[in-house]
Amino acid sequence: MTNNQNVNVNDGINDDDLMDDDFDVKDGDKRYSGQHDVDKDRRMFSRKKSCWFCAKKTDPDWKDPSSYAWLVNEFGKISPGRITGLCAKHQRHATTAIKRGRNICLIGYISGRTSY
Repeated sequence: MTNNQNVNVNDGINDDDLMDDDFDVKDGDKRYSGQHDVDKDRRMFSRKKSCWFCAKKTDPDWKDPSSYAWLVNEFGKISPGRITGLCAKHQRHATTAIKRGRNICLIGYISGRTSY
């Protein structure tokens, strides 16, 4: 072969054959097999939780333990925003209020709801 000859890598294969829905792919990859993964779509579209403090148009205040006590679980951990549904701003305010309330003993470091 000389340098002047053009070599076509796809000799004998049409572009239509590559884009066909019946194209087999190894390892069960469904992107090219023509099948639609419905379970994956259900997992992708989950409903966004609304912020409780935005709905009530209030802020968590360290002087009022009832406004943030529900964010602390029975082990004393502060629940994350992805679980509680709080927006980032109110999650920061609530975390600060819980820490200040713990510091002056308005709320315990471990919740008293646990039965032994």
